[in-house]
Amino acid sequence: MLVALASFVAALVVVVRSLETRLADARRTIEVLNQKIGTHRAVYAWLDACEQREQRVVGSARRELLSELRCKEPHLLDQR
Repeated sequence: MLVALASFVAALVVVVRSLETRLADARRTIEVLNQKIGTHRAVYAWLDACEQREQRVVGSARRELLSELRCKEPHLLDQR
């Protein structure tokens, strides 16, 4: 009876260690995934800022060109 109990306890120890290892692996995986998510968010934020800046620059250049056209060649802007 004592041998069976000792075997059972030994088996439980092995199972618990295995579960602890799996839990630690899962936590490391979650940490890496959270870092990847953070990196992707930073990249998308940077890209979004670049696109917005480009739109402002293009819009400004467009307004400037239209202004010059209105002054120099107003007949080109007629919508007939």
